Amino acid sequence: MSAALPPGLPFDNRGPGILAAVWTFTIVGLFTTVCRLYGRLKLTSNAGKDDLVIAISQVFIVVYSILCTCTVVAGFGRHTYDLGPKAGFAIEMSIISFVPGIITVVTPKLAVACLLIRLLNPSRKQIYFLYTLTISCIIVYILCAIFLWIQCRPSAMLWDPTVEGTCWDPSVFINYCIFCGSYSAFVDLYLALYPLSILYTLQINKKKKIGLSLVLGLGIIATVAAIWKTTVLPDLYNHADFTYALSDLLIWSSVEPNTILIAANLPTLRPIFLLVTGQQSTVNSKSAALKGSHRLSSMGGPKPRSGSGARELFPTDTVNLVQGDNAAEQGLYERHDGGIWKTSTTSVKTELAGSAEQPWDPESGTVVGKRSAERKW
Repeated sequence: MSAALPPGLPFDNRGPGILAAVWTFTIVGLFTTVCRLYGRLKLTSNAGKDDLVIAISQVFIVVYSILCTCTVVAGFGRHTYDLGPKAGFAIEMSIISFVPGIITVVTPKLAVACLLIRLLNPSRKQIYFLYTLTISCIIVYILCAIFLWIQCRPSAMLWDPTVEGTCWDPSVFINYCIFCGSYSAFVDLYLALYPLSILYTLQINKKKKIGLSLVLGLGIIATVAAIWKTTVLPDLYNHADFTYALSDLLIWSSVEPNTILIAANLPTLRPIFLLVTGQQSTVNSKSAALKGSHRLSSMGGPKPRSGSGARELFPTDTVNLVQGDNAAEQGLYERHDGGIWKTSTTSVKTELAGSAEQPWDPESGTVVGKRSAERKW
């Protein structure tokens, strides 16, 4: 696959730039994941399946970054004619890293879908659509990994030009990769715009609505990364200088999943922000306020769907971003299968660590400390 080019061409090494980009995004993503898991597990005791998917995604992102490092050390990022016989090993390492690279692209999308279902209380049809969209993307990318390894028989032809055998027309695999990248960008865009469409219908403070739109719409950046990555896929045709031409693909294959991961983590970091700024000391102070509280589920009104967990608009890590300071006057608007519901608050918020906070009951998955009367609009 790596044919030699004429001598006298310039020496370039993009390896350091690849490693700098890959590990910068990986470290930032890892930091937000650690903060998210600490907040969910220690501060709010409110972990869900979206946190499990995020943790799995983070593991594969780190594995991919390590394999990218090995690929660069093997020579990826330099011209094929500079590497000589060593180019084959660099290409082989890049192909091996492609498998965890695929998982890192698709699993964060599933985590985002789980988070949106948990926060926004969509209809059952919308839940099915979100899962169908993300799972279909996973299937599309798994097929991409399979096609990569079976396009040549034997597979060693991909990195060793001395091996004899047969391969598909290169356009078959490359066109499928372009389809995968385009579909991935579409999924990222939908996951970014869907929460914005929900927020648009809520009668909340305009400043809060803009802030939430920015946080929940960060997936648009992932969409841009996916589109940019797709534009470099035609470089797969460059067999003569494969190790240099595909440098950008390594970078953007790391940027896209890490951007999705960060976008999925940021909406859950409010407990960490309160802890750092001194507005929330520990989960113990919150737990102490649970005594004498009244659960919304015991006051009547719509019940959560069986097995779906909390159905409030936003759990403890994001709820105050939605409500704002005048929430008691506006009422809290929630979406349920039957339409829009308005909750008229008849009690005051519980004071925690010197600030207004609504405690969250981790066992029942409901907001406590308030008596509410609901009526359907």
